[in-house]
Amino acid sequence: RDRLYTNEAAIETDSMNNPHIHASYGVSSISHKNIYLSKNVGSWAQLYTVETGRTNADLALDSNNNPNLTYIKDTGLIRAVYTTGAWSESIIDSPEIYRSHIVIDDNDDIHLAYKRYQDEASSVMELRYATNVTGVWETWTVYSLADAFSEDIDITADKTGTAYIAYAGDRYNNGVRYFEIQERTWNTVPVDSEPSAQVAIAVDQNSDIHIIYTLQTGQLKYATNESEVWITEHMQDVTDSLAPSIAVGSDGRVHVVYLDNTRHEFRYAVRSSGLWQYYTFEISDSEITSYGGNTAITIDNNQKVHISFYGYDGLLKYTTNR
Repeated sequence: RDRLYTNEAAIETDSMNNPHIHASYGVSSISHKNIYLSKNVGSWAQLYTVETGRTNADLALDSNNNPNLTYIKDTGLIRAVYTTGAWSESIIDSPEIYRSHIVIDDNDDIHLAYKRYQDEASSVMELRYATNVTGVWETWTVYSLADAFSEDIDITADKTGTAYIAYAGDRYNNGVRYFEIQERTWNTVPVDSEPSAQVAIAVDQNSDIHIIYTLQTGQLKYATNESEVWITEHMQDVTDSLAPSIAVGSDGRVHVVYLDNTRHEFRYAVRSSGLWQYYTFEISDSEITSYGGNTAITIDNNQKVHISFYGYDGLLKYTTNR
């Protein structure tokens, strides 16, 4: 259950409900490429291409619908932004970066979570956080990680500008936890002590947290603190799940997408009034023993669902109920 995906994609919708995708894929064992695409009424347009150091892609749009991308080069963690008709890159941190995620809050402040070795010769991995909330980029270590490849992270932010990082690890008493970060201070909250593999996090309009994650056993679980205490539950009868993603609409409904390898299906689930409904949007004839992609989901202003994923055939795909 390696979280260093062969292919990776992120999706967001803009103020006009148009989808934007940032994807990363391996060209060879040592070469990777990232592309950014958007769709406005008609067909998809590829608007940006860059050679990168390893597979990683995330995306956030600011209040002017400007795309902000994160990816990894040999020089470190890169944030690329499109403004005034041109792309610009900046290095946020270096040197050895693994897995980065980006979110932009309602004030257009940027928040990043990523994993990094302490230095080029170190075997110690750190969970790092970066933000430009003060007008300049600041970075610091949030948590020391046990293993670069057996732990997953994700980030979100609420309307007040508070950032939340979710962490999943494969060691007992680590499991799933989340970090609430505000003004250089953070609270660490354990959510589930079971050894975990992959994780995604979202926050609703009330600043309640919603987390979807897989256990090392393959089971899929959901956790929330909307009742002021943490409650976890198993998703249906999923015993072999991969690549979960989560989003919350402004109406409070929770949306989840994942690969159900027990049924050989990509599945979408929506939670309303505490009850889940499940749907299938792609089926394979056989089990995937080594899935090399991820899933991503976002909800537009009309509460329509947009999903990007790498299919069983390894191709980047998009589906929506718009």
